[in-house]
Amino acid sequence: MKKIIQILAIGSLSLLAACNHTDDQFYNTVYIEAPNLVSIEGNNFYFRNDSLVFTISFPNLLQGETDELPTNLYETTKSPYFLLAYSLEKWNNKEWIVYKNGINTSEVPIVLNGAFYKGREAIYLPEVGSYRLRFDAGFKPEQIGVISKNNNPNPTVNISTTVVDYKNIYNFVVLH
Repeated sequence: MKKIIQILAIGSLSLLAACNHTDDQFYNTVYIEAPNLVSIEGNNFYFRNDSLVFTISFPNLLQGETDELPTNLYETTKSPYFLLAYSLEKWNNKEWIVYKNGINTSEVPIVLNGAFYKGREAIYLPEVGSYRLRFDAGFKPEQIGVISKNNNPNPTVNISTTVVDYKNIYNFVVLH
């Protein structure tokens, strides 16, 4: 019995010794609320073979709505990349179906370029119909989530934002 207790004690100590502060950082996320970071070029009507273009741009020193001081995104994450996920859906007279190549979600890479993170996406529209562009939700209801792409032990930054003049869904029509 004494041997079993000693083996369990040694095993427990080795598990505790394997833990370090980077394990805590793995679960560390910084949340920032910053509206109107996504812009859609054009209006709600497009013609067949047009492209719907949307952009996202935000400064490396991002001031959140409720933050006293701006957050230096690169220093916080050590990542020059963020991602914005979306899906393109088409109305088929009964329901919304995923349209873009059958892929449920696409991601827009957002890259640090000087003092700004910038991303741009152009979606080719070959067919007439009613569509909607749906952005993945952020940590706030009816907002968009933009998340840092980290391959390191630094905190992740989760930005909750909106599309200028819209929430997280953009409805539009493609005409002949």
